[in-house]
Amino acid sequence: MLEVTHEGTMDVRRTRKHTLVSEYEAFQMKNGETISELQTRLLGLEKMFKDEELNIEILNCLTRT
Repeated sequence: MLEVTHEGTMDVRRTRKHTLVSEYEAFQMKNGETISELQTRLLGLEKMFKDEELNIEILNCLTRT
């Protein structure tokens, strides 16, 4: 009962996980955004990143400017 109250049912957790994965896969740098702001937004996705994984994702999101 306590687990369901704080984490939701299995369906809710599954939906939340899919939403986070979708946000992560669609993540892009915004116009005029600094790398520091990008990193803050990326860390706000509630996904635990290894340093290497975070660096690769940030490099993949950078715009030409």
